[in-house]
Amino acid sequence: MTKEIEFNNSQKKFDIFVVDSDTALYQAARMVEEDYVVIKSKLTDFEMEFKNKTTFQGTARKGDVGGELKKWCDFLGISRNREDFEITQHVRLKSDIDNHLEEAEKQFAYFVKGIKDLNLADDYKLCLGGPSNFRYEVAKILPYKGERKEKPIVFADLKEKILAQYKSKVILSDNCEADDTLGILGAQNQAYFRKHGKYKYLLGYIDKDIKQVWGPTLY
Repeated sequence: MTKEIEFNNSQKKFDIFVVDSDTALYQAARMVEEDYVVIKSKLTDFEMEFKNKTTFQGTARKGDVGGELKKWCDFLGISRNREDFEITQHVRLKSDIDNHLEEAEKQFAYFVKGIKDLNLADDYKLCLGGPSNFRYEVAKILPYKGERKEKPIVFADLKEKILAQYKSKVILSDNCEADDTLGILGAQNQAYFRKHGKYKYLLGYIDKDIKQVWGPTLY
């Protein structure tokens, strides 16, 4: 989170700093895992592992051969193309981390420390998505958010830990996303400002849709 703060008046201190924390939770879980690909030859069934597709086939245009594949072909004096290989995506926990869940907790703790270090409010709240989301029900033509990748391996366990550790600081969105909750709080902020002449909430976010919310925000 940067310090791009948008204020509608000169107020610099707030009662509560509410932060959309879903992305931070996801990123903390992703920090302890790694992606890789398995390349299987359709001709021989031989398999090899690479960090990604680019390492294997390069960045050349579709159909052209680059990367490690080109090196093999040049060295062996053979001709192969991308269609000769089957590529599958995989993910695993990083081997150089002893306790993956503990490390993910530490990563999220750094995020929370950053919130507190800004010292922009008397209190803070972490807004997280709840177990349900009305958008999945109303999306009839295509799945909501398409076919996104599965959540990180430790995501569910990490979220459970975060909910327990920061219990009094968590706002769990009910049947919606965290940014929806921030939008609701933005509307409440307007009413509070009209009555008291100041804002109650500072809203922190990563999703740029929140820029549409009237009132003080931090991106």
